[in-house]
Parts: sequence; structure tokens; C-alpha cells
Amino acid sequence: MTRQHEPILLDRSSRFTLRSGPPPASRRLPTPRAPRPGAVDGAWWPRTSDLVAELSDLEALLAGRAGNLDRIMYNMDAWQLAPRRTMIGGRSVRLDGYRHLSAHTLCVLGLDRTRLVLLVIPAHTQNAPAQTLLWAASRPGNELTADELLAADTRRSLDHTQNEAALRRWDDEGGHPAPMHPANRRASAARSPSRAGGLI
Repeated sequence: MTRQHEPILLDRSSRFTLRSGPPPASRRLPTPRAPRPGAVDGAWWPRTSDLVAELSDLEALLAGRAGNLDRIMYNMDAWQLAPRRTMIGGRSVRLDGYRHLSAHTLCVLGLDRTRLVLLVIPAHTQNAPAQTLLWAASRPGNELTADELLAADTRRSLDHTQNEAALRRWDDEGGHPAPMHPANRRASAARSPSRAGGLI
């Protein structure tokens, strides 16, 4: 029997999402709008902060979307120290660390000039909020940046926490009485002293 506090190990596909590709040519708008700068194309929830170790999983997940990987741009403060190049799928891939990139963003460039911007969900994130972020980042029409998605998730979490606290206070203070059947209400009124001639 599994203890409740043990983490549920998710397969790698459940730790990665991408928006579906562009619509077919017959359904495409005559002048498609350029995507909003910084908007993410999906999300990735790595297991650790070791970029080199995690990239082999990412390469498998990106198969068919980014072609052969050429360059990965990342925030160097969000990951362990990484070399300038690493081998992924038998190819040498350039790793460019910057401090000006969002700590929660990873840019993937393919040899075919494909460019994908991914929200990187911190490895220590709990399952429920991580799954919410994976869904939000890949939903059709999403134009939010990584930082905006994380801020929205933080607000939802705060609202949920505040609502839970308010409900607990409500219960502790007696809460709202359950609805009473009219016959029971009359019997209860008959047993209690009248308001007009109440106890002295």
C-alpha cells in the first residue's frame, strides 16, 4: 500500500505540454496576427534544476515540433552550472545562459528556425498547481508570458487559501443554520419565549 505522503511519479509526457500547431491553410486568416512577444508556446515541468540531465527528456518530447535542436536559451540563475555545449540526440547543441531572461522561461531553437518559448515550472512545485500551469500554458489562444501565468496561478492559490480560511472562520463562528422545515420552525417557535414577553 502506498503511503499518502509519497509523491506520485508522473511519466514524462504528463510533465510537458505544447499548444497545437497553426490551423490548416484553408482555415487560416488572410493576415495572421503575430504572436504576442514573450507568450509561451507550452510548459515543461523538469524533475531537477540540472539542465543538461533534463534536456534528453525535453528533446524526446519536442520530437516533431522543433526538428533538430540547435540552441537552448535559459536563465543561468535558475539552473545549475551548465557547459556552453552539450550532446542531445547525437548532435552538439549550444546552451546560452542569460540573466535577463525570465527565470521561468526556456527558449528552444531548431535548425529549421523553429522557435518555442516554454514556461519552466519549478521542479519543487506540487502536482496540482503544476498540472494547472501545464494546462494553462498550452490552452488554445493563450497569449500570456511565463511570469504572467505564474502570477495568475499565485493569485488563484491565494484566493483559494483565503476562501478556505474564511469558510473555516464561518464554521468556527457557528456558520449558517441549516434550512428548517416550516412545521419544525413553528414547533421551535412555540417552545422558545416570545420576543415580546421574553425572559427578564
